[in-house]
Amino acid sequence: KQWAYKNIPPVIMVEPYLQNADGSDVTDYKFYCYGGELIYFMYSLGEAHHQVRNVKFSPEKELIDQHFKKICQLKPEEIHLPENIDEMIEIARKEGKKFPHLRLDMYSVNGHVYVGEYTFYSNGGFINIYDEEYSQYLADKIDITKIK
Repeated sequence: KQWAYKNIPPVIMVEPYLQNADGSDVTDYKFYCYGGELIYFMYSLGEAHHQVRNVKFSPEKELIDQHFKKICQLKPEEIHLPENIDEMIEIARKEGKKFPHLRLDMYSVNGHVYVGEYTFYSNGGFINIYDEEYSQYLADKIDITKIK
């Protein structure tokens, strides 16, 4: 499903293990850019243990989960955006301008921002979006005419 990665030579990378000062798992933040523009980001808990629950926000930090699913997976008291969320949003905006579509994963650990990965085929290109009109809005943001 992800043909563009097929010719990348395999390597083993060792990175420091990220965890919060209290020993808890880090929260995943996934920033979705379409057509060079940051459209939304996901606040995701439980990724380390494959028990993912998440919600989506606009870049203005407004909850937009209703476009993606019928029922919100997280209660408001479970959502704690970090103090440096604006820094993360600015990084995503800057990096997102470089690609037709990008999911940029970041972490906020003990006040520091870490970039996890650049993903060009999030979920193999298959993301369920409950709101069909919103799905079309996202699709219309991607201009592939400039890609050779």
